[in-house]
Amino acid sequence: MQFPSYRWSCHGCGAINEPGVAACSICSLSASATGEQIAAAKARVTGSTTPAAVRKETHWLFAGGSFTLFFPEGFAAALIFLASPGWLLSLLFHGYLRAAGVLASGMAAAGAVAYFALRERSKGILYVSVVVSIAVALWVNSLSQHV
Repeated sequence: MQFPSYRWSCHGCGAINEPGVAACSICSLSASATGEQIAAAKARVTGSTTPAAVRKETHWLFAGGSFTLFFPEGFAAALIFLASPGWLLSLLFHGYLRAAGVLASGMAAAGAVAYFALRERSKGILYVSVVVSIAVALWVNSLSQHV
C-alpha cells in the first residue's frame, strides 16, 4: 500500500491528515478505503444505523404503501393524457368544438397540476391531477355523444 505524499482529507470524517500517514488520525479510516468502508465510516460519524451507500431509498411515490391507490387510476390517467392530442384532433375533425375545448383546457390543467405535484413530491396533489384527467375524459366523452 502506498501512503499519500501530500496532506489528505479523510473521506469518512473530513479530518486533514499529514503526508505519509496510512490511516486517518481521527477515525482510523484507511487512506485507500473502498466505497463500502467510506460509507460505513460516514455512518459511524453521523450516527446512522445504515450506511448511506448501502441504504435502499424508497421513491417518494411508493413510500407508505399507498401506490396501490394510484395504480389503476394513475395508469388510466396517463393513457388519457398521452392519447389526448389525437383525441383532440379527432374531436375537431368531427366538429365537436365544445368537447375539444373541454379536453384541451382540462388536460392542460391536469398536466400543470401533475407537474406541480411531481416537483413538490406530493401524492395528494398528484392524485388530484389523476381525478381531474379522468373526470375531463368522462365529460368529453359525454359531450361528444350528443349530436
